[in-house]
Amino acid sequence: MSGCRPRGGAAGSFPQLQSAPENPFPTALDEIQDVMDWCWGPGEALGIDGSRIVLFGASAGGNLSLASALICRDTGKPMPKALGLIYGVFGNDFETESYKEFGPGQFGLSLARMKEYFEWYVPTGVDINHPYITPMNADLKGMPPSWIGFGALDVLRDDSIGINERLRGAGIETRFRNYDDLPHGFATYPRTVARSREALSDLAGFLCERAF
Repeated sequence: MSGCRPRGGAAGSFPQLQSAPENPFPTALDEIQDVMDWCWGPGEALGIDGSRIVLFGASAGGNLSLASALICRDTGKPMPKALGLIYGVFGNDFETESYKEFGPGQFGLSLARMKEYFEWYVPTGVDINHPYITPMNADLKGMPPSWIGFGALDVLRDDSIGINERLRGAGIETRFRNYDDLPHGFATYPRTVARSREALSDLAGFLCERAF
């Protein structure tokens, strides 16, 4: 993250995680834990400060970031300093107002596609309400400060609204950003969409403030 360099330098790890349906839950979460373990161990020989890890991701990546923090807490590992949750998937309630409003997919992501993604990700016999699958169902006490950003034209809008409420209810600091004129996926277009650049800059600032 180049935005961190003026504050002392930062190393970024952007692993290419194995994805569903070929590699369902918990494969990607296990891989993230492996990367974090490396940062806390061998990575320190390369100058990586494992005490300053932040996690961020968009869509499924937002889910994985929050779930990874839950695993760290539950297993007694060091916690990330902060989370960046960009239009993440946090629940499995397909009856929210945003699913009803944007479910047909008029702005890209649809209800049908989200149901398909869950079918791919959740193995047969595993409870979809498992907190590492749907963090909206988790006890969120002890989570790191979290940046939450979403586009209002998104079936997942209410997931972000809901997880912000849950985190604040658990006493967690959040920075909550509603990009009211943008759809799902807007963070992938910073070169052409000014609001995308604005969101990523705000996210980078939040993460750097808490890591340095």
